[in-house]
Amino acid sequence: MKILIISDSHGNITNIKSVMEIA
Repeated sequence: MKILIISDSHGNITNIKSVMEIA
């Protein structure tokens, strides 16, 4: 599982997605 953190131009966290990958 990967945690993708998307931040805005100010460096604040605006969106966090949890992505599950099949190995």
